Amino acid sequence: RVAYEGGPAKRRFGPEALHRVFVETVERDVGAVRHRCSARFMVRAEQVPGLCGVERFSQPSLQCAPQSAKELRALAAAVSRFESLTPKSARGFSVELEAVFRPLHDHPGDGNDAQDEVKLLQECFAKVLGTTEARRWKHTVLRLPRRCARNADCDLSHYCDFERREHDDHAVRDRKQQRAVLPGVCRSRARCKNVTSAAAAVNCSIPLTSWTWHRDSTVAPLSKELVEALQARVEADLSSEHIGVPMEVAAPGPPHVLSGQRGMRSLLEMLAALRHMGVQAGPSSGLHVHVNVGNGGVPGRPMAPISVAAIWMAYAKYQLVIDEMLTPGRTTTKYARPLFVGHCEAALHLESNTSWVRDDCMVRRMFTNIHRKVREILQGRDWSYASGDPMGPLLNFCDAVAVTKGQANSSCKDGDRYWQLNLMSLGKHGTLEFRAHSATHDAERVLRWTQFALAFVEHFGSGPGRREVQRFWDTEHAEDNLAELRDAQRKATADELFAALGRHLAPDTAAYYASRHWEAHGLAHATCHARDG
Repeated sequence: RVAYEGGPAKRRFGPEALHRVFVETVERDVGAVRHRCSARFMVRAEQVPGLCGVERFSQPSLQCAPQSAKELRALAAAVSRFESLTPKSARGFSVELEAVFRPLHDHPGDGNDAQDEVKLLQECFAKVLGTTEARRWKHTVLRLPRRCARNADCDLSHYCDFERREHDDHAVRDRKQQRAVLPGVCRSRARCKNVTSAAAAVNCSIPLTSWTWHRDSTVAPLSKELVEALQARVEADLSSEHIGVPMEVAAPGPPHVLSGQRGMRSLLEMLAALRHMGVQAGPSSGLHVHVNVGNGGVPGRPMAPISVAAIWMAYAKYQLVIDEMLTPGRTTTKYARPLFVGHCEAALHLESNTSWVRDDCMVRRMFTNIHRKVREILQGRDWSYASGDPMGPLLNFCDAVAVTKGQANSSCKDGDRYWQLNLMSLGKHGTLEFRAHSATHDAERVLRWTQFALAFVEHFGSGPGRREVQRFWDTEHAEDNLAELRDAQRKATADELFAALGRHLAPDTAAYYASRHWEAHGLAHATCHARDG
């Protein structure tokens, strides 16, 4: 289908347009019919595509020694510093951290050796969690557990327990004065499941050994071209930046699902441990956040299909705003495509089961499926509630809205999941997956995006947020509602979005994303901005 012919359309932009998103629409008259084609793009200043946002290895080689006392104190300080980024709700969430690890040797293996690499990295990680010699308590009479006043006084395999007390023997009596200052005892995190008080449960950290590790074929170290481009901007030797082990480290499922303050702390602890080992964040890697909406066995009240539909509609409405919160490369990745509402025509929409179909036609097809399903529910024609299965309605909804290129019909199991907001995770995990963000080992960026995803679900899944987007299914005519959504997508603003999410976010969130704070200094500034300013 030809929508435009001729040379490229050229536009000039000033510095104020850098990292802003624009929509270009071209039109072509064929007989009496006017055809439109729209595309979105971000103004970029990278000299090499993919360079902006790259984070080089955090260590010159793989580090397997336990974290030092200084590092653990820094971690405790980070927990305090980022307190405002704690999720405002107790809803369960999971984070998948894609990264490249320093190899144990210069040429990481493949095939069967790949599994050996994973095992060796996990063994290295286990050593990182161990107690350091400098922090281990030694006693000539009794081998007593180390006393503590906070979790930072223990290594990452233990937590500071204020609930249990040692037997009153002579060795303990000699330490009464110290006990007044250090009232807790370092205990293995394996005992966390046995705590009885709410206060102890909050302090009891999630075992980092419950996070899962696996090799990820979609992740790769930096290319030699990117390494050369980076080398021109830093003095350090980057000759080995193109060698590494591609991995995904994922937060645990039940009974250790991340939630609230404990979840934030576990996420910070894992990021600190990974940075200590040595990880790289390149353009092929992403940060995925799952938010529980359907699993009644983990924190967070399950949501109805209409709530999930409202969250999808809201994400589509604010798609262009969210694009401007991302690094440039993530706006075009095939692993997290946008919910961009273009001008897919009816004829193309009907042929959207072919493999060449445009993404905006897939989005139109998803919208049509969601619109139809919501109308069925509102009119009492959805019988999935009669099954008695709490997940039944959500699974039925997921099957109804699934789309896949090259298939006329899809299901939740085989539906296309490579969207910025993935609904197909409803079937496997009972979650909504936010896939848009780039990989990073910057703790603040990870925490802010996680808080944003949770805030988005809480606000638009109920109350005034849900009412805001109900107009996109308020008529029987899906085409009219789609046109309304397209218009709303073009007009949406960051001020509007952050005002809506305000009570769910840290007060400085809007300013953080507006200033693109993570690109203001150091390597990111050098790689994301033109050299001539």
